[in-house]
Amino acid sequence: MVSVQVLENSLLLTDKDLLNIIAQRPQPGALGDICRRKNLCAGVGDGIVATKDKKAVAELLANSRAQIREETLGRLIDEARHVEIWHKPMVHWPALTEGAVIRLADNYFSVLEQREDLDTVIIARVKLEIHRGIESSDVASNIAKRNRKMAMTPSKLSVRKQIIPWKASKMRGQ
Repeated sequence: MVSVQVLENSLLLTDKDLLNIIAQRPQPGALGDICRRKNLCAGVGDGIVATKDKKAVAELLANSRAQIREETLGRLIDEARHVEIWHKPMVHWPALTEGAVIRLADNYFSVLEQREDLDTVIIARVKLEIHRGIESSDVASNIAKRNRKMAMTPSKLSVRKQIIPWKASKMRGQ
């Protein structure tokens, strides 16, 4: 049995050591301790995800200094629909790609919209696509087509002005 402090902080544990610990199905909570490590590599992240331990994956997603491969994140986005404890850390994952933002939009749009570090133009475009009722699988291609047609991206302020009245009218039930 390895202590919390060692699993979370020891520089002596290599990625190989961590993967061996993960493979041994450690005591409850040990995977979460590993997930809280600073600069956790993507290989160890994949090992955590492979355990299907929902709490550990939530810890992994909550660790902004962990690395998660894009393919792994894509699978987690698909599975997260049914795992509520992943919702908040999923939408706060740093450096979400445009495709990941679009895939998350159906389930988590209200939380995504509150993030200040995402491009407001992308958020506005996704909101418009959702408003138009386009299925999420078509949203990415529609945004890509529109991006090619746009000669100039509107300012963030003008996009927000277009969106806020729509939200206000929806809230009033109009």
